[in-house]
Amino acid sequence: MGMNWTNLYGDTDGLWLRGNLHTHSGEGMIQEELLGRYAELGYDFVSITDHMHVTIPRPPAGNTLLTLPGVEWNSKTGEHMTLISPNADLLESCLAIENQQAVLTNLKGRQVLRVLNHPNWRIPPHYSRDDLMDRPAVDGIEIYNAKGEAAPGEAMATEKWDYLLSRGRKILGFAGDDAHHTQAAGAGWIMACTADRTVCSLFDALRKGRFYCSSGVRIDTIRRSGSVIEIEAADAEEIWAVGEWGARLQRIAGPCMRLDFEALNSPYRKYVRFVAFGRGSVRAWTQPFFEKSPEDNRRTSPFVENWKVSGRLLSIPLADVRPPSPSDPRPDRQDVKAQVFPEGFVNIGPIHGKRDGICLLAVRVEVVESGSWTIGLGHDGGARLFVDGVPVIDAPHPVNPSVPDRSRAEIQLERGEHEIVVALETRAGLGQGIFLRFMIPKSIEPAAGRPVFPRPVDDDGK
Repeated sequence: MGMNWTNLYGDTDGLWLRGNLHTHSGEGMIQEELLGRYAELGYDFVSITDHMHVTIPRPPAGNTLLTLPGVEWNSKTGEHMTLISPNADLLESCLAIENQQAVLTNLKGRQVLRVLNHPNWRIPPHYSRDDLMDRPAVDGIEIYNAKGEAAPGEAMATEKWDYLLSRGRKILGFAGDDAHHTQAAGAGWIMACTADRTVCSLFDALRKGRFYCSSGVRIDTIRRSGSVIEIEAADAEEIWAVGEWGARLQRIAGPCMRLDFEALNSPYRKYVRFVAFGRGSVRAWTQPFFEKSPEDNRRTSPFVENWKVSGRLLSIPLADVRPPSPSDPRPDRQDVKAQVFPEGFVNIGPIHGKRDGICLLAVRVEVVESGSWTIGLGHDGGARLFVDGVPVIDAPHPVNPSVPDRSRAEIQLERGEHEIVVALETRAGLGQGIFLRFMIPKSIEPAAGRPVFPRPVDDDGK
């Protein structure tokens, strides 16, 4: 879809249109009355998504609503999802398919928007976290379903959205009122930025994530320049920046927030999304901004995950630490693998608890081609880093929490194997662990394709 996940709002100079992609014309409602109600509320577009029936909305004369064919596809086991497409025949082809995964496979790569509905409804249970992870071929999930305010379960599903985003899924958040009668219209919507007032431009904006969700707050400005993101919402009383796993990265009382990725002191900053709170319980949600672009990823290696961690702590000053000889078998070492979240964090807490001293963490890496590399060390306790016994990072000042790349050093590594040892102050349990990865120095232009970074080798040299 050509989506720029570092900034889905890169072009917001067009028209901002208000609309709803999840509503119903059943239960005795007349379609003209429903469309008339949305027009009265100031909506610009609507898709009617009746259960297992493709609806092509036809506004009455004088009603200027843009409309998109839609359907709410249901399975016999309770799975619900919204399908939206300018091509009604494509939607019709899905109604005879009873298995949701088969529907998604059938629609892959085609001109259709696929949204999993009300993940937190309880009767029947709709989507667990594992269910959502098992459905990669969707564009988004409903993070707010207004009908859920009066149904068993929860109207919001932002915690499941954060779970998916934190696990690496690039997925959009949607909001809708899910109205089954005209009085329920207008409780949840999206605001899409389109090039012009046409169905083609609208559908393009929806598929590229150029919209935000709302239950009552209007966002006036969404802008990113470099590492800085600015949000303005005149009727917001408070704004939050939310990162991986739902961690709150920043909180501002008032209608404006300015956030700088590079200044964030948090390990949960792979992405950030914003929530603007208005009076009462109303709010608005932006789509996520991921910190790094594909170009950034070409410059940065994955985190080094597998380490040998000393079971004994040294009781000497950090400045006096010297790495042991490579020939030392170090029988007290334990194998430790980095955590899933925060991604790449090597946690020594389960080994050392609240004991005080210096912990040694070691790994061997293989360099395929001699050259310069920047080594990035994240640490909460004071730390020293040695390469082949030579100190290259000396950072004695502890700062919580540990964040990636807090300390950096540019080093020259020759082809072959090298040993990296990190000495970390445990500070009676406050020094919890490290991150480590390699980067191409900023002074060097990366070659085409992904570079071959220094890579860990196991005890057998593999």
